[in-house]
Amino acid sequence: MEYFISKLEDKGMHTKGELLKETIETFNGLLAIYNMGSSLIPEQINIENEIYDVPFIIDTTKIPSIFSQYQEVYHVQYPQDGHNYLKFLVENETDIFINPNTLGAGIEIELIPKTIYYRDTIDSTPNYKVNFEDQMKWGTSRVVDSINIQCRVTYVSDYDTITISKNNPKIIYKGGEIILKEMKNNYVHIQLSDTIHDLLEIEGVTSKGKIIGKKYQSDSETPLIDAQKKYTELINALKEVREEVYLEQLNNNNEEFRRLSYNKLSKLDFFNPESDNDRYYYKTIYFNGEVDKIKLYIKKSTRESSMNFMSIANTNYGSLIAEHSKDFASYRILTDTGELITKIQSENYPVLSQDFRYYEINGEYFHLNLNKKELDRIITDSIIAFDNDIVAIKKDRDHKGYELFSSEKIKISNYEYSKFKNDYGVLFGFREGYFYIINSNGKEKTKLKRVVDIEFGYERRFQIMNKNDQYGLLDDKGKRIAPMVYHYIGLFSEGLALVQKHNNGNYGFINTSGKVVHPFVYEDAYSFIDGVTAVKYEGTYKLINTEGKVIVDSKSDNLFMPSVNGREYHFDYSKVYYNSKGKLVSE
Repeated sequence: MEYFISKLEDKGMHTKGELLKETIETFNGLLAIYNMGSSLIPEQINIENEIYDVPFIIDTTKIPSIFSQYQEVYHVQYPQDGHNYLKFLVENETDIFINPNTLGAGIEIELIPKTIYYRDTIDSTPNYKVNFEDQMKWGTSRVVDSINIQCRVTYVSDYDTITISKNNPKIIYKGGEIILKEMKNNYVHIQLSDTIHDLLEIEGVTSKGKIIGKKYQSDSETPLIDAQKKYTELINALKEVREEVYLEQLNNNNEEFRRLSYNKLSKLDFFNPESDNDRYYYKTIYFNGEVDKIKLYIKKSTRESSMNFMSIANTNYGSLIAEHSKDFASYRILTDTGELITKIQSENYPVLSQDFRYYEINGEYFHLNLNKKELDRIITDSIIAFDNDIVAIKKDRDHKGYELFSSEKIKISNYEYSKFKNDYGVLFGFREGYFYIINSNGKEKTKLKRVVDIEFGYERRFQIMNKNDQYGLLDDKGKRIAPMVYHYIGLFSEGLALVQKHNNGNYGFINTSGKVVHPFVYEDAYSFIDGVTAVKYEGTYKLINTEGKVIVDSKSDNLFMPSVNGREYHFDYSKVYYNSKGKLVSE
C-alpha cells in the first residue's frame, strides 16, 4: 500500500485521477476473471468434442539456439525528458527468434547488464533491465556506446510428479498438503499448502490417459469467494479516492491525498497479509473434456547455463545529442556525457545536421556556438545538411548558389553549387554544368564529365545519366563501373543487375564490375532471387540460374508471379508453378 501511494503522491491531481482510473480498470479485469470462474458450471463434454494438449515436457533443446540468437545485438537510444530510453534489437531478426516468454514451464531466461560503457566512464554495477520488446528507461540522457550483457538460462533438471484423483484426493508432500477439494466432469478445485512452492504445471488426464486442454484457470491466495470480496472492496475504495481527486476537494495537496488514501485503503483485506491466515492457496480449473485424475509437476532442482554478449550502439551520435520533452515542445542539447549546452523551444524537430550544430526554428536558421553555449542566427532562407557534417548555406535570400561550411561555420570552399546529391556518405555538388564528388573537407575530388543527373545510390553504387537519358554506374570513388549506354539499370540482386540498352529492346545482366555476363537476348526478365529468375527467350518463359543455365523450360508464353511471401513462378495460367528456387510445387 505504501508503495502504491508513493507512486501517485508526487503526480499532479489530473495525472493522479488518470492513473487511478487505469488501476481501477486493471482490477476490474481481474475481478471479471474471478466472476467468470464462479459463473461457470461443470459440464459433461462428449469424447468427440474433447480438446487435447501435449504432455508436459521441459524442452532444453532450444537453449543453444537461445544463445546463438544474441550473437549480433544492437541498441537504439531515445533521449527524452531527462531520461535515456534504449530499445534492444537483434540483427537479421526473423520469425525463428526465440522470445523468452514463449519457452514454456521450467525454463527461464534472464538478460543481465554487467557493464555499461559510456563515453566518459564505465558502470560495472548497473541496475537496469533488458528485453527485446519494449523501450527501457536507462538513467539520464548520455551516449551509451556498448553494453556487456549476460544471458542466463535456468532450467529444471528434476521434478516430482504428484497424482491426485477421487480415489486418492489428499497427498502429504514435504510437510504440506495437496487436496482435491472437488472434481466433477470438466471441473477441478485444488487446495495447496503455502509451503508447496515451485509448481510447474497442472495436467488433466482422461480415463484413457490423454492430456486434456484447459478452458479456464484461476489462482487465488484465498478461497474464490474471499478473492472476489477483496477485489470488490479495493475497487470501491479506489473509486472513492478518485472521486475526491476529480472533484478537486484535495486542493492539489499531496498530504491530503496521502491521508485520504491511507484512510480508505489501510483497513482493506487486500493490503493486509494477516487476512490470509488459512495457510493455503487455491487452483480452479475447467478443462476441455472429462477429467479422471490430475497430475502436478513440482520443481526439485535446477541447472544454469550462461553466456555474455555485447550490445553495440546503432545510433550514430557524435559529441552532442538532442533530448526532447515529453510533449515535444522543447529540446535540450547535451554533450555526449550528459552536460547541458542549451535549451530550444520548438514544436517541430529543430535539428538539421547530424552533428547537432545547425538548426531550423520557426522558419529561421541558427548555428550552435559551443563557446558561448547559445544559438547564433544565420540570415538565409535555406540550409542543406549532409551526411559528412558539411552544410550548404544559400549566400543570401536573392542568391541561387550555395556555399559549403564546416561544423564550426567556417567556409570550406570557394565555389558555389546550384544542387546536390548525397547518399551513402558521398556528396555530389553541381556547378557550371558538371557534378563533382566533394570530400569531408569541402574539396572537389572528381569531376564527372557528361553526367547531367545522379539518380540514386545502392550498395555504394550510383546511377548516373547523360543528356540523352542513358544510364551508367559510378562507384563512391568516382570510378565508372558501367558506361552510360543503358535505357534501364535495375538494382543489384545476388551480384547481378538487370539492364536494357534500348527502349523495347532485349534484356541482359551485368555484374558488380559492370561486365555483361548474360547477353541481351531476353525478351522479358526479372531480378534474381534464391539463385533463380524467369526470362522469356525464344518465345517461351524459362527459369535460369545465375550462370545463365536453363533449369526449367515452361514451354509457355504466359507467366504470373503472385505477391506472396517469397517468389513463385506460375506458368500457363497457373496450371503449373515453381517456388523461388525453381522446384516444382504443383502441376
